[in-house]
Amino acid sequence: MTKNVFIVGSRGIPAKYGGFETFAQELVENRESTEIKYFVASQRKNSTPIIEEPTFEYHGATVFQIDVGEFGPTTPIMYDIKSILWVIKYVKKHSIQGSIIYILGNTIGPLLQFFVPTFRKLDIQVFVNPDGLEWKRAKWIKPIRTYLKVAESSMVKTADLIVSDNPGIEDYLRKVYVDVDFTSKYIAYGVKKPKVGSDSLHRKRLDWLQLHNISENDYYLVVGRFIPENNYETILKEFIRSNTNKKLVIITRPEGKFFNDLKNKTDFERDPRIIFAGTVYDPELLSSIRTYAYAYIHGHSVGGTNPSLLEALSTTKLNLLYDVNFNHYVGQDSSLYWTLQDFSLAHLIETADKLNSDQINEYHHLAQKRVETEYDWKKISQQYETLFLER
Repeated sequence: MTKNVFIVGSRGIPAKYGGFETFAQELVENRESTEIKYFVASQRKNSTPIIEEPTFEYHGATVFQIDVGEFGPTTPIMYDIKSILWVIKYVKKHSIQGSIIYILGNTIGPLLQFFVPTFRKLDIQVFVNPDGLEWKRAKWIKPIRTYLKVAESSMVKTADLIVSDNPGIEDYLRKVYVDVDFTSKYIAYGVKKPKVGSDSLHRKRLDWLQLHNISENDYYLVVGRFIPENNYETILKEFIRSNTNKKLVIITRPEGKFFNDLKNKTDFERDPRIIFAGTVYDPELLSSIRTYAYAYIHGHSVGGTNPSLLEALSTTKLNLLYDVNFNHYVGQDSSLYWTLQDFSLAHLIETADKLNSDQINEYHHLAQKRVETEYDWKKISQQYETLFLER
């Protein structure tokens, strides 16, 4: 009997965006069991709504496209609702028994409960991946943050199974929702092994370094969305405090009020070591830039297993991570850690500067081992297949 698994909540595959899209694509591409059939919702914007959404096949999975208009902050909610309605219609039409709907993120939140009677009637189990404390992100206005917190609570109470990609998320849910009898499972997020550099990639990297007046192995690197919870203010202040002769290269899109606030608070423009290098959309080039950094600085404070951290562990020899449990669960003894206390990161940078090549290579070896044993997509795909088939 085929186990039908409907994945809802990513923007679709082939992946063009972020973590959930990459997860869905890797799950589909690494499928080994012939007993599992994947269906993946794909968001299609700015098209004329039609009654029957078209589908197409991708690596044996059926991708069903959902037309969604623009509804402002509620657009993701509308997308999830329409995706769920598509699944219900499909299950009814084909008289499918024992299927699973795997919802990525908490977006639909309290509205999910209205579908529960139908799910029960159709023998559909609901799995939810809560992502990483989305309600804490500063980009959301207070009403949206309040909704996201309520959504988190509702999903925990409604789902048949909560799947966390980081033990820190699982620990958080257990601590906060002590009165809720929910079932949870930890399965990691993954990362692809970096490709071996070609001559053309080598030339491309050298051109990029020369453009920004940077030398190989002579820069600390930061890569991530330009948002307050990634601790850019602390990273800038602490780097300025340090006496390192190396540069700080920040790959992001600096813009808006937050960028101007950072200028005023840190006065970073007066430090010639600090370089905002814009964005790099070529994944192979970005991987190569990571590889030739002296060290990577990771300031993310919200989330589960952050993809950029896994990419750093798989490429950069030395990693300096903000010491929050999500990051510590991933890096463990392969990385060095800093806090928000004054001079914590500054002193760590100076300590990192003094490490010899053998010490750095040992950290690199430990990081590679972490990635190979815990964050390999093929292994993760197999864990999901086992989970889906045994439920």
